[in-house]
Amino acid sequence: MEGIWKALVNSRLTRWIMGLARFKFRLFSWLWTPRHGQDATNQITPPRALPSIGLHGLNTDVFSEIFALLNGQDRRALSAASPQLRSLFMPLLFRRVCWQPLSMRGFPSSTLWSYIRTFTVQGRSGFSGFQQTTPTADYTKEHQAQITSQLNEALPSMTNLDEVRLYDIPFGPWTEFIESVLLAPTVKRLLLASDPCENPSEVSLSTISRLSHVSYNIQQPLHHPSDSDWIRSYSAFSNNADIRCPADLVASEGRLARAWLNPQTLQSLSIPGEFVLEALDLNFRWETLSELHLEGVFPLSPKGTPAMLDVLLAMPHLRVGRLRLEQSNRDIGCREYVTRDAFSRFALGERLLPDLVHFEAPISVNDHILSLLPPTLETLLLIAYPLNHSEFFKRLIIPASALLRLLSAAEFPTLRSLELSYSTKADGELLAEEELLQAIPRMFPALRHLMVRRDAQRDGPDGVHFATGWDPASHFEALVSKLAYLETFSFDADIPGTQEADILPARHGFVNFAPASEYTAQLVNSIAEHRARPSKLRKISSYMCTGGQITVFPWGPWLIWDIVQVGFDSNGSPEYEIRRREPPPPQFDSRSFDIPWRPINMV
Repeated sequence: MEGIWKALVNSRLTRWIMGLARFKFRLFSWLWTPRHGQDATNQITPPRALPSIGLHGLNTDVFSEIFALLNGQDRRALSAASPQLRSLFMPLLFRRVCWQPLSMRGFPSSTLWSYIRTFTVQGRSGFSGFQQTTPTADYTKEHQAQITSQLNEALPSMTNLDEVRLYDIPFGPWTEFIESVLLAPTVKRLLLASDPCENPSEVSLSTISRLSHVSYNIQQPLHHPSDSDWIRSYSAFSNNADIRCPADLVASEGRLARAWLNPQTLQSLSIPGEFVLEALDLNFRWETLSELHLEGVFPLSPKGTPAMLDVLLAMPHLRVGRLRLEQSNRDIGCREYVTRDAFSRFALGERLLPDLVHFEAPISVNDHILSLLPPTLETLLLIAYPLNHSEFFKRLIIPASALLRLLSAAEFPTLRSLELSYSTKADGELLAEEELLQAIPRMFPALRHLMVRRDAQRDGPDGVHFATGWDPASHFEALVSKLAYLETFSFDADIPGTQEADILPARHGFVNFAPASEYTAQLVNSIAEHRARPSKLRKISSYMCTGGQITVFPWGPWLIWDIVQVGFDSNGSPEYEIRRREPPPPQFDSRSFDIPWRPINMV
């Protein structure tokens, strides 16, 4: 304990706050005052007045900063040092708590309820690797009723509770669970990552939803309860060529979601794209909804393509739209947000989403949505999903010539971030690509971030023919030299020197083509040397194959080079050095195993 206090008091941050040695002495005198009027010999002594200077006179945020520097064991020891410190640190220590219903630890003590802001109900094992395995078969209807009963008792008493999460409960987000969450007056956020609810009936909640932020099953695949082999997956390893959810599952999940999504309070929604038409009542205008996140495949509707336009029209104040929707191989035709007929019904100068600042979606060749987005757009991400080739999806990746045409029809002078996917498969697309790269600085001069993802596969008997005679060096050099405000540049190009060993697995969609690392390093250095002067470019990254040692990188399958200022030359101009970023060593604190109810902010 003395070591903890010595490190705490002698730290630079603490010395800056406390200042004088006299103040330190008074602080220690107050901290170690015996409790309940007892002295060191356990004799009752007259009560003493508190010193005039103490922790109660400081900003609690100071101790939040100190507390964040300690590991789990030291945090618990520091929290138990005195009643005064405990009153400050307990809200931080148990800010987020995870409860596993079938674990031996039981439900968190009622003495902690007032501190909890995020409460997680964790079912099956696998969440952060800190829980013992809990077989699915152990969960019964009796356990479901017990969980509901405990939540009904505890959640209304968690006076600071803001968010509830449900992970891997085999019977899914049942109606009584949602009702329990809605009974807690302070809960505004709900995150669901679990199996679908088994056989939900018509849902009628007695409590009106106050939820403002809802995320439902974006984080993991859905498992159909009646077929253990049916998996909705974004990879190429699914056993079912039809990647869509069964119609009855879409209807039941949408019916459940519609009961707890309130158009008067909902501000943010993340949900599989298939469910959006069932979950949202489009007879209402979702005036408060400012962020929409959809993933998966396009929803099916008797109206066909115009259904997604109806969804967007029902959200007049949407600011962030992340529409990462794919097409299943069994889908007929090409999905579009705004068809030619729909576009003709908009008046000249009319905007679809006037408040939009972030738009992310793969689009098709004939989509007119870019022409209807507001000129104040700041982020435009036109990346095709999935990132790797898959035999179960139709990737919405358009030719370079079509992308140039769509971008030229729009006007985004304040655009700060741009990410593009395009194809150069057809004849004439290499020239169109050059025109596209030359036009980007002219159309978007204020770019801070730019990503270029290039699909150079050629049509042929084996599907793997590379474009020859194309070197990205001169094109990328000219591109970054004209963007004075560019801070990050990322690319994925068909680079000379591609390893032949990568061609065979690439045919099956397992990995992307991986360029030779030596050439990539030379290309990065060349791009950095040709950057604009003065320049704000600080990071260049190249997309690599998925798998191997790349998977240990916390930032994913990217090789990253940082441009770091190392000093000044004789003329006083800054000098820079290009350094390849290495992954940090893995960190693991085994002492976190014994944390009761595992406060997840300590892991």
